[in-house]
Amino acid sequence: MSPSQSQLSNSEIGLKEYFEARLAALEKAIETARVGMEKRLDGMNEFRDVLKDQNARSPSREEVERRIDVVEANMCASVEAVEKDIKELMKFKNQMEGMASQKDVSSARGIAFAGLAIALFNLISKLVGL
Repeated sequence: MSPSQSQLSNSEIGLKEYFEARLAALEKAIETARVGMEKRLDGMNEFRDVLKDQNARSPSREEVERRIDVVEANMCASVEAVEKDIKELMKFKNQMEGMASQKDVSSARGIAFAGLAIALFNLISKLVGL
């Protein structure tokens, strides 16, 4: 072998080692990226599963609207019942205000009896004085 051939084969050996080292570094980088991507995808899948579970437990829009309609109907019925009760109380209040109190009734009776007594006294005095 000539000196140029030995240099060439040394340089071929160096180039081969260089490419093998580069290939090993690329394989290591690919494996690291693959592991990182798997971890990231596992996290995304876990998040997706949480969202699916949350969505499964949440009521649908139609169900919420139906429940709201039921609550509104019950509330309207309750409001109507309260309005009816208020009208009845107002009517009772007006009746009570229109009625005479016990004191007023007693006073009127007393005056009526006094008037009756005076009328009887005058009638008897006219009959006896005849």
